[in-house]
Amino acid sequence: MKAWLCLLCEKPIPDYEPEYCCNGFECNCHGVAMNPPVCSSVCDKALMDGIGKPMNERRIAAGIKLFQHEPDIAAADAEYERRANS
Repeated sequence: MKAWLCLLCEKPIPDYEPEYCCNGFECNCHGVAMNPPVCSSVCDKALMDGIGKPMNERRIAAGIKLFQHEPDIAAADAEYERRANS
């Protein structure tokens, strides 16, 4: 299952399931989901209020901070070992 992120703050949305009206060739939706992945009503409002603007501008205008993801410790350790051994 794909891990979807909020379009505005990039917080993971584990229970999000996109809904489509067609396969993308039957209308002007171009295969874009009818229910955009947003994690809260705040992000949803910022998404809709900023139509026509880039996502980053919408997020900043609404005062929404980016979600801080947990660092991938195993990957960081592997990279450190690789660099130490080269």
